[in-house]
Order: sequence, then structure tokens, then C-alpha cells
Amino acid sequence: MREFEEVLATNQRTELLNRKWIEGMKEHGYAGAGHISELTKNTFGWDVTRSGSVTDATWADIYEIYVKDRYKLGMQEWFDKVNPHALQEMTATMLEAVRKGYWNADVETIATLSRVYSESVVKDGPSAGLVSGGNTKLDSFAAAALNAPGDAALAALAAKMLASVAASAGSSKDSTGKVIGQHMEVASGAAPGGESAGTGRMGRSTKAAMAALILGLCCVLVMYGFAARKGA
Repeated sequence: MREFEEVLATNQRTELLNRKWIEGMKEHGYAGAGHISELTKNTFGWDVTRSGSVTDATWADIYEIYVKDRYKLGMQEWFDKVNPHALQEMTATMLEAVRKGYWNADVETIATLSRVYSESVVKDGPSAGLVSGGNTKLDSFAAAALNAPGDAALAALAAKMLASVAASAGSSKDSTGKVIGQHMEVASGAAPGGESAGTGRMGRSTKAAMAALILGLCCVLVMYGFAARKGA
């Protein structure tokens, strides 16, 4: 038997924090970046569900390896090329760990994470991922960290990030008010009750034909049952 914390730490050392593993993930491009991001979110999940299972040192290692590029593998450039939203979601996850008190990061680290996250949102658009999607408290936390130093450039970045998030949230509807994306919508020229004017009659006749077919099958089954019973 092994303690859970020991198993988790071993997995992190052999995968997420391991240079050779990272080099292997880089060979898989978009999917490799996405997998790295998922493991970072999993780390946050374990920290939430099993308090103390992830240490501040582990979070610092993730930050140093992927944001500060400890292994000199050109991580930010690679993420920008193959899957920029993966790094955006990773920085969002680290910021959320800080915001919710699971990682006691220093002010400089928080500022750097906020900058990298905000730059990604402005440049690539919000990822709308599991951690960052619709998380207004996280966005406000990052913006506050950028505004704290009193740097005009960082304050402008914070404003652009918030504007990009707001614009993305507002773009869920087009100019006619219909929801776009993978949502159901009534076709143009729809008649009352959800049927379009051109296809409503066809829809009703199809339903009537299906009902008649089902009724006919039921009659056949009943007659077959009587015949079988008489033969017995």
C-alpha cells in the first residue's frame, strides 16, 4: 500500500514535471499541448478534492517549467504555434489556484501569470475552457494584479483583456438575435408552434403515415397471436 500523495507526486515527477516527457508531448503538437493543459487542471482538481495533496512547491515547479521555461525548451513559443489556448488555460488554472487559496504564490508570480494570461486572451481570444470559461472572478483577479503596480501598459492590457472577454460573451448571438454555434434555432419563416411555413404540412403528413404504419404492425401482431393460439 502507498499513500495517495506519494503516488500523485511520483506521477507528477514522471510526467508533468519531467523534461523527457515534455519533449515527447511536443512531438504530438496540438494534442500534446492539450494533454499538458489537462494534467495541470487535474492537478488543481486533486488539490481541491484532497487538501494538501499538491504542495506550493509543485505549483511553483509547474510555473517555472511552463511559464518561465526552466528547461529552455521554448515552451511559450511552442504553445503559441500549436495550441495557444492550452497555455491560456494553464495560466488560468494557476491563477485560480492562487485566487482560491490553494497556492501561496508571491506577487511577482501572480503578476507574470496575469500578464501571460491576459496577453493570450487579447491575442488569441478567450479559450472558454473548463477553468476560464465564464469565470468573471478570475478575470477580475488577473486585471487587479495588472493594475496593482500602477504601470500604464499593464493597466491597458487588463482593460483589453476584460473587453475581449466581454466581447466574446456578447458574440453568442448574431445581429438578428438568433443563437449561433451548436444550438437549436427555429428556421427562417417559421410558423407558430415551431414548424416552418414551407414544411409544416409535410411534417404532419409524415407523422400520420408513421402512426398508420405502427397501427398496422400492431394489428398484424395481434392476428399472428390469435393464429398461433388456435394452432396450439
